[in-house]
Amino acid sequence: MSRNSRGPLAVVRLALSAALACGAVQAPAAQAAQTTARGQVCMFTYPYSRDALAGHVAWAFQTGPNRWTFGSYSKRPMWKSGWTTSAMISKFRRMGYDGYRCKWTHQRRASAATATWQRLRRTPYRLWTNNCLTVSVAVFRSYSRELRSLPSASGTLPRRYYDRTLPRYGFGKNHRLR
Repeated sequence: MSRNSRGPLAVVRLALSAALACGAVQAPAAQAAQTTARGQVCMFTYPYSRDALAGHVAWAFQTGPNRWTFGSYSKRPMWKSGWTTSAMISKFRRMGYDGYRCKWTHQRRASAATATWQRLRRTPYRLWTNNCLTVSVAVFRSYSRELRSLPSASGTLPRRYYDRTLPRYGFGKNHRLR
């Protein structure tokens, strides 16, 4: 290389280094990190009653900024999509739920969670092995890899899991709806 060609090359290197340092140009690793958006999941709880002696829970997951998909599994499954945070919370309040706990995740895999729900809502309801809690946990595990560590809900009472297990796995305080 001649002395003249080193000068412009050095200037290009210096400009590229400055652009990377300032964030004007992003390296491939930085772009990959941005494609994984944070997400949030919430479990809603229904109060003990004659109809729900063991308790009852419903699930919700964030699909985008201020957008949620939520539902519950029982003998008549319920599912709603595209709701804002405030509209979703109001809906659960009107349906008689009395609280909810949420957890932030480092990734948001809404399509995987939706596919899990669509598959499970067509399966037969079984009191101890395929119920509101087991389906909620399965939806959460699909939503984010970090939620795969949630313990099995099979054979567990929904209210007990909500009150005792979720806080140990990073779900926040119980927000009262009444």
